[in-house]
Amino acid sequence: MTGTRLISYEDSLTMPESTFEEIVNGELRIMPPPSFKHQKLISVLDRQFQFQLDDAATLVLQNYGQAIRFEPTFTYRLPDLAIFQTAGLLQKDGYYVISAPSLLVEVLSPSNRKGNVQELLSDYASIGTPEVWLIESEKRVLKALTLRDSVLRETRIVRAGSVSPIEHPHVSIDVQRLWDALD
Repeated sequence: MTGTRLISYEDSLTMPESTFEEIVNGELRIMPPPSFKHQKLISVLDRQFQFQLDDAATLVLQNYGQAIRFEPTFTYRLPDLAIFQTAGLLQKDGYYVISAPSLLVEVLSPSNRKGNVQELLSDYASIGTPEVWLIESEKRVLKALTLRDSVLRETRIVRAGSVSPIEHPHVSIDVQRLWDALD
């Protein structure tokens, strides 16, 4: 029986660039592209953040390579959207961001193209991400999870009104605009 060779960080640098794959525990996971509504929702959210954040102090990224770990097996994820403080932002070799963002956002769909949500949250917790928003587009609900005792725990459920990231309390996201993007 022949075993599957796991993909290392060095291997990943020789692979063709793709926006629809992640490497999790050394295994390549090819995902379908996000739906048009999914992309539209992220675009609307991105514009709300860009309008309210100081672009000299923060950076908003979409579908980028977030390094989770390099050893013992390489793992990187492609978050839908993340906010970083630019001071101290670290990346490796121009490919993967190795700093933890102040906020990560994932849009979950019925097909759940990202795989196991608990595994995803565990990866984000392992790098010290203080807050993750899970947006369930079909249910039109935003779940905010906050890092406590090395675990991301649900702290808020938002269906209407506005929501602010814990590390950016001056930012107010109108969730109805997100739901409108789905229509």
